[in-house]
Amino acid sequence: IKDAKKVHDLLVENRLADAAKDIAKIIETQYELDYVIPLMGEIMDKYLANPLIYIFSKNSEDDFHLSWPSSYSEATIKPLLDKLNDTFKPVFSANHYAMAVPLVCEEHIIGAIVGDSKIEELRDEDVKILSGISDQCSTTIEKAKTFAETVKHATVDALTGLDNRRQLDKRLLQEVSFAHRSK
Repeated sequence: IKDAKKVHDLLVENRLADAAKDIAKIIETQYELDYVIPLMGEIMDKYLANPLIYIFSKNSEDDFHLSWPSSYSEATIKPLLDKLNDTFKPVFSANHYAMAVPLVCEEHIIGAIVGDSKIEELRDEDVKILSGISDQCSTTIEKAKTFAETVKHATVDALTGLDNRRQLDKRLLQEVSFAHRSK
C-alpha cells in the first residue's frame, strides 16, 4: 500500500511538472493575452479530468471578470471569488466541489483559477495541480499585459492617442499593397 501511494504521488508530481512545462512554453512564445488565457485553460483541462476550469482576471475596478471560457455558474463560483479578496490562499466551497486559487503578482491579486466539479469533491491531486500552476499562470498573464503595454507605448502617440508615424507608414504600405492586389 505504501508503494502504491508513492507511485500515485509520483504520477501527480509528474502531471504537475508537465502542466507547468506546457505553460512555460506559452511564456516563451506567446505575448497576446487574448491568446494566452485560452491556451492556459486548455492545458489545465488536459491535466485535470474532472473539474471544469475557469480563468478570471481583475478589471480596473478590481472586480473579477471571466476570461475563459465564455460562461460560468455564478451561484457556485461568485462566493469563492468574493472570499479571494480577503486572502491570498486557495479557498474552497463548503462541499469541496469547487476551489478558487488566486493569481498573484507583486503582492496583488490579478485574477483567479477556479476548478468546479459537478459530480464529486475535488481530489487531492486536482487541488495540488491547481495550486501548483497558479504561479506559472500569474507570470504568463503579467508578461502578456506588459507586452501589450509596451506595444501600446511603441505605436500610439501619448499626447493625441492616435497611431504614431511608424504605424501610419505601416498602414499606408498595407493599403497600397491591398490596392495593387485588388487592382
